[in-house]
Amino acid sequence: MPQKKKRMSHKKEAPETPIEATPELPIFKETERERHARRLMWIGVISFSVIIFALWGWSVTVQISGLQWNKAPEVALASKTKQEWGDIFAKQKEQAADHGAALEQIKDVMNKLNAASVTAQAEHTTSTATTTNK
Repeated sequence: MPQKKKRMSHKKEAPETPIEATPELPIFKETERERHARRLMWIGVISFSVIIFALWGWSVTVQISGLQWNKAPEVALASKTKQEWGDIFAKQKEQAADHGAALEQIKDVMNKLNAASVTAQAEHTTSTATTTNK
């Protein structure tokens, strides 16, 4: 008869010998000298950063104040452009006033023509009405 194969269990058996506890590592404690050194390092970094930013700001203000705005060609160009725009708007205002006056004259003529046509039509209607009554 054939022999049965032994099934292997998937369970892991605990080791027979107990594992020795590993010794705890000593906690790294920062000494007073190291804390003082770190503090001095940060004070130096912050000091140099402040000095660099202060000098950079001073340099920018010197560069900006050094510009001579009155002598720049852009100032002349801007003033010339303002003058040209002022002239253009003044001409447009005059033309608008002229157009307004012409528009008023056209309205007056239209009103006179309308009044004349109404009276002419009224005369025509009254003359035809009188002839038909006879």
